[in-house]
Amino acid sequence: KFENKRGNRYEVPRPDVAQISAPADEVSVSTESVGRPQILTDGNGNPLIKIDGNSATIWQYALATLSSLNHKVIGQSKNANEATVKIDNSTYVLKLNSVGSSNTLAVFNADNSFADKEKAAELLTQIYQNWPA
Repeated sequence: KFENKRGNRYEVPRPDVAQISAPADEVSVSTESVGRPQILTDGNGNPLIKIDGNSATIWQYALATLSSLNHKVIGQSKNANEATVKIDNSTYVLKLNSVGSSNTLAVFNADNSFADKEKAAELLTQIYQNWPA
C-alpha cells in the first residue's frame, strides 16, 4: 500500500506488537553466570586471576574457595571486595577489582603493595585450581 487513507502519502507498515517474556529463572541465571578464571600477569609481572561475570557472585566464589583451602579470613571490607587473609604467619589482602563485566583478583601485602610474586602466584594458583564454578 503506497498511500494513506487520504491518498496523498506513503504509509509505512507498522510491525505487529510482539510480547517477549523470558522465564524468571532464566533471567536470574544469566545475571549470575561466571566465566572460567584465567591466570594472567600484569605489565610488571604480578600474577592476577581474570574472571568475567557478576562481581558479587565472583567474590562469593573467591571467599568460598579460600574457606575450602582452609585459609583464615581475618578481616573483610564491607564496602569493597577485599579480604585480609593469614597464610603461613604472613598477612595478605585479596582484592577483586571490576571493570564492566571483567574482574581481576590480585594479592597485596597489608601495606597495599603487591605481594611477593611467588607467594601471590602460589595463592592464586590454589584459588584457580579449586574454583567452584
